[in-house]
Amino acid sequence: MDNKVNFDGQDFVAEDFGKAIGSKSGQPGDILLTTKGTVGRVAVMPKTGERVVYSPQLCYFRVSNAEIIDPRFLRFWFNSPEFWGQAADRMNNTDMAAYINMADIRSLKISLPDVEKQRAIAEILGALDDKIAANTKVASAADEYIRTILIQLNLGATESIAIGKLVSNRKDLADPNHLEPDLNYLGLEHLPRRSMWANASGSAVSVTSTKARFDSGDILFGKLRPYFHKVVVAPSSGVCSTDILTLTPVSNELAGFALASVASDYVVERATAASEGTRMPRTSWKDLAAIEVTWPGRERAKAFSKNVSDLRLAVESLYRESTTLAATRDALLPQLMSGKLRVKDAETLVSAVI
Repeated sequence: MDNKVNFDGQDFVAEDFGKAIGSKSGQPGDILLTTKGTVGRVAVMPKTGERVVYSPQLCYFRVSNAEIIDPRFLRFWFNSPEFWGQAADRMNNTDMAAYINMADIRSLKISLPDVEKQRAIAEILGALDDKIAANTKVASAADEYIRTILIQLNLGATESIAIGKLVSNRKDLADPNHLEPDLNYLGLEHLPRRSMWANASGSAVSVTSTKARFDSGDILFGKLRPYFHKVVVAPSSGVCSTDILTLTPVSNELAGFALASVASDYVVERATAASEGTRMPRTSWKDLAAIEVTWPGRERAKAFSKNVSDLRLAVESLYRESTTLAATRDALLPQLMSGKLRVKDAETLVSAVI
């Protein structure tokens, strides 16, 4: 439940069509609900400098009177048992995907406390979301800092080194029938674009085909459509899709330098240029290993590497905190919505974790 709109890989429509949409153009504060496929995912439209047109797989809610219903409360309500209890009864299925139609959505009933209590509930749950968002912003800043410092580090350097000298390709395949059920699973869908930090995962219990094992500190490089720039450092051990190259730093002292180099724009661009296939291009370990990156010298690379490794540990600590905050929010939400937990008691619980 991250409630964020992701504009990565967005599609576009003709300008004339966009103008004809009228009120169906996105507005900041709109509450979006997926109605087909992954039914029930919720997000709030942020302020954006561009016009946005909603997909047919989405419906939106635009509060016209905030003295009756607080829009932040409504957003959280879509994650509540009251919503899901009704939505589950109205869900339909086709051969392609699950869906819920607009007539059924209009028939949903919402229990509304007075607006002041709505705002208080939204404030408590929103405080947890705000702290999670702040942690995410720090992680993003750390990623950009590393990329910037790597460029500065390489200025004036005249030597180069092959990626294959910094990392090795680990080929440790895992039988899906012999995996621990609580083992982390990372597919391409879990890897963020152009960020070194993995902040989402699945469970090995859902794995049905052969996967590749990785350990904490390994670098995971999405080889399918490498231009999507999915390159992260593994925060723990687990298994991943075989569409991901598992790379182990050759030297612990240079692990941070290896991560920054492999995740750099330059390496991803070179890997993309060397990829094979038209509709589903893939890069290979052979091509990735041959890419040469600037080498600033061992001592400078070691100092930079330690900086990167320290930042990695700090970011992973923030993400663990965010996981705890999200679990607290998800546990409080149904209790607050149902009135089983008083707002004051929830405030005490939240103050203990923030």
